[in-house]
Amino acid sequence: MKFGGSSLSGPAGVAYVANLISNYKPPKQPIVIVSALQGVTDLLLEAAKPTPESYALFTNLSQLHLTIARQLCLEPHIIESISPLLNGLCLALPSHDSDLIVSFGERLSSILVAGACNNQGIKAEPISTLDLLITTKRSDRPSRILYSESRSKVVTTLEPLLRDGATPILTGFIARTKEGEVTTLGRGGSDLTAVYIGDFLGADEVTLFKDEAGVFDADPKINPEAKLLAHLTYQEAE
Repeated sequence: MKFGGSSLSGPAGVAYVANLISNYKPPKQPIVIVSALQGVTDLLLEAAKPTPESYALFTNLSQLHLTIARQLCLEPHIIESISPLLNGLCLALPSHDSDLIVSFGERLSSILVAGACNNQGIKAEPISTLDLLITTKRSDRPSRILYSESRSKVVTTLEPLLRDGATPILTGFIARTKEGEVTTLGRGGSDLTAVYIGDFLGADEVTLFKDEAGVFDADPKINPEAKLLAHLTYQEAE
């Protein structure tokens, strides 16, 4: 299951996503991939720029995540686990490394979603794909996931959790190069993460949750007359 930022809009969005995840009962066992909270990636890209506003943006981002955590009444240890990430983000700002700085969005949202799931009785575990997905060098744009190296890490890490009945809450969009540098997977990177994880683990299906009813023959945000397509072949999708 993959949820984008539009699904993760404030405490209500995070709680709704956790509720959707709770609908999956044994023998079905979900693996969840999340994007950053709505609007957070854009704020982080702004914070990565060498401007005086960077630390003001950091303060706003810190308050946003901590406020949502408190509004969701997450367990104290979950809220406490957010602070080290925020400290890491603050230390990363002077580098102006946009990939590194942007990566904190997904890492923070995975903690919030896992915490909301635990509130609903789901045994959820936030996991960063920085420790799982290996890509080509950052100079290669977009970065390409290295299949065999990544599959080995994903299977070794996630299969024991799944056997134990846990629901992994994975970060989308982010990975590391073979040299250990943080990198991102470009537009649609969280969708790509979900498809790779599903393939690595032999999932029955990959579901990408969106804020539209489906695929239209035009952009419905631009053309209100756009028609929803009931059926679409793989060739037509391409």
